[in-house]
Amino acid sequence: MSNDPRTFAGVDWAVNDHQACVVDAAGNELGNAKFAHSGEGLTAMADWILELSGSEPGHVAVGIETPHGPVVESL
Repeated sequence: MSNDPRTFAGVDWAVNDHQACVVDAAGNELGNAKFAHSGEGLTAMADWILELSGSEPGHVAVGIETPHGPVVESL
C-alpha cells in the first residue's frame, strides 16, 4: 500500500482554538471547522479529519506551522 496523500488538512494553530480545513487531492474543500485547545478538542479534530478524508491516517497530509506540541502530537 502506498502512503501517497489522498487528503490534505491545514491546521491554524492558536492558543485557545485551532482552525482546520480539509481538502481532497483535487483541491475541493471537504470541511472547515474550529476546535478547542483541549484534549477533547484535539481528539475531535483528529477524528473529524479522518472522517472527512475517508482514508487511513497514512493517506492524510497535515500542514501546521509548528513542529511540536500537543496539536502535533495528537495528529
